[in-house]
Amino acid sequence: LVLGSQTLVQLKDSIECVTDKVIEDKGEASPTFRAAYFFIEGVFYEYTPNGAKPLSQPILEWAKEVKDGDGAPLYAHLKSQTMTGMRIRDLHIRLGQHYQYCHAIDDRHVLIFSDIRFIHDQDIQYLGAYPLVVYLANQRRKKCAGCGFEYADWVVYGDYLSVSNPAFYCDVCHNLFHNDAQGNRITDDRNANLNSHYRVLPYFHDEAGD
Repeated sequence: LVLGSQTLVQLKDSIECVTDKVIEDKGEASPTFRAAYFFIEGVFYEYTPNGAKPLSQPILEWAKEVKDGDGAPLYAHLKSQTMTGMRIRDLHIRLGQHYQYCHAIDDRHVLIFSDIRFIHDQDIQYLGAYPLVVYLANQRRKKCAGCGFEYADWVVYGDYLSVSNPAFYCDVCHNLFHNDAQGNRITDDRNANLNSHYRVLPYFHDEAGD
């Protein structure tokens, strides 16, 4: 639930995504990774911290080049503006329409406004509680491929030591299985291709049904 008096920036800050956790864990410092937009009724509402490049810029540049049969721009109606200060009540929206939220350069989510109503006495009256999360998708976590007991902390790609790709390990098993006594990663000189594709990323959870 979001109040009409609240801004798109407040709505953006209330959206949780595992991609943001990965970026934070990897320490990505580029402002572009913090940029975001809402695409609502032909308008890109941009969030560009510290002078980050607007994420919609490549789309709008492409749109200018698309012409109809008479040579007129086909998507001339598309435009962009900052989401800072843009209140929910000032948006032009259609209930049930699929809009888009994009962040972390190219991570896109569907945004749907399903209801508009006045606040009533059964709602939380403390306005600081909003935006309020009323539903979260079920999540599940994979167990470690090493011990089979702890939940996985890492997802490993291109690992010749594992029987599956990707493979999931807890922190302890990953270090014991992949590092030597000095803490250096064990490699196999016979398979340079797998070594070059070896990647380790933080693992948080799967969505139910994945």
